[in-house]
Amino acid sequence: MGLTAFPNGILATPMVGAGRLADMFQSGNIWFVDGSATSNGTGTTPDGASTSISAAITVASKDATIYVKPRTTTASAQTYYADNLTIPITKPNMAIVGCGNTTGASSGVQLKPSTVTDHLITVNGAGATFENMRLTLTGGTADVDKCIINAVRDTGTTRVVADLTVRYCRLENDKSHPSYSGTNAVAAIGLGSANYVVIEHNVFSQCLGGIVSQETNGTTRDLTIRGNIFGGLPANRDVDIWLSLSASYNINIMDNVFADGLPNHTGGGVKRFIKIEGATAVGLVSGNSFATTTDSFTSAGSQAIIPDTFFVGRNYFNNGLCTGA
Repeated sequence: MGLTAFPNGILATPMVGAGRLADMFQSGNIWFVDGSATSNGTGTTPDGASTSISAAITVASKDATIYVKPRTTTASAQTYYADNLTIPITKPNMAIVGCGNTTGASSGVQLKPSTVTDHLITVNGAGATFENMRLTLTGGTADVDKCIINAVRDTGTTRVVADLTVRYCRLENDKSHPSYSGTNAVAAIGLGSANYVVIEHNVFSQCLGGIVSQETNGTTRDLTIRGNIFGGLPANRDVDIWLSLSASYNINIMDNVFADGLPNHTGGGVKRFIKIEGATAVGLVSGNSFATTTDSFTSAGSQAIIPDTFFVGRNYFNNGLCTGA
């Protein structure tokens, strides 16, 4: 018997998502983006890929996984996708996955805004996942209260942002001062009443605000921030994690590295590695390492403000184990 000719090779299209529970059983749920393609395709096959991520979001179904091919050159030149993404409320469980190496700025999927006065990514639908991309506001406008990822639940329930996952990404050059109001939160990742959130194994670099979370429609709970690196020149950072909480619970900040020194941005209003507000909130701050020689991690600490209601332990600074945390 002769060898069968497979149109997409022996590892055909449905096999791409085998490691992601077969991408919700495959049928109509796997999409492709190639920014170097000569024309915009339907996105359903690698050879017929969409040329932008936003185009793929438009045609993809709910529960879709969108695979994005890096834009590379033979000169190893930095090449971006310039786009602004919105995950609709009507398309829950959407995952956008970058292919390739994203440890730096010269390979892998690089995404910056095309509309520089807007969020790079706006999340309105539940269950969104972002993996393995460099997400940056490079080229964006400084201090216009915009985020790299904005996931804020509203009282009108036009935005339902539970179950957000951000992992293995590099978030860089957040330009707006960290802040929160009754309706929004501003940082590289801005969260508002976003429950069941996992932010893990990312690198935050040169971000004025790393993660800011506050309550826009209900109590925050089940927030996990683990295994991330927060770095960049201290003068280019104001706060790495800032949480405003009420009767929140299961808030876990674990095994992160806070590098390069205490944030001290001129004009910054926080100047801490971590600031947690909310006297009734409970959670855990554990296993973190801080680039500082000062041991001050308390409810009024100069390095981190952690309420007495939180459980703390096994955190480290330059001279050893933190006594206050």
